[in-house]
Amino acid sequence: MSTIFSYDVCLTSLQAVPASHATNLQGLALVAMELAIQNATASICTIKELVSSGSFDPYGTSCLMDCLEEYSGGVVTLLEATGAFLTGKYEEANVWVSSVMDAATTCEDGFTDRQGHLSPLKKENYFLFQLCDIAICIFNLLSAL
Repeated sequence: MSTIFSYDVCLTSLQAVPASHATNLQGLALVAMELAIQNATASICTIKELVSSGSFDPYGTSCLMDCLEEYSGGVVTLLEATGAFLTGKYEEANVWVSSVMDAATTCEDGFTDRQGHLSPLKKENYFLFQLCDIAICIFNLLSAL
């Protein structure tokens, strides 16, 4: 298991999807990946709104644009991971989803690299990371079976 896994996020996220109440581990992994895709897609809209607001200095705007690139790539990567998972390639799916976790971390770190800048995407980055971690934990359980 992950040392940074949030049981509360896992429980509340999966319970919010009715299909998760009557499914197996494979179904839960798919729910987690779908939630991550939804999170990343919504975050892309948030990032575009923040850029359009014009309320960030050039460094902050540059960070937002980097995050937009990370999240856009993350959606594509999560779709690739879903395809790999559906064909039973759990290790491959694990690698893809891990890279999306790295993207969320990269987005967050971009803001904190310069003193005085706080990430306006802290919540989005946290939840994308956690949703990906949920999927990876389930992949690991499935790989052990």
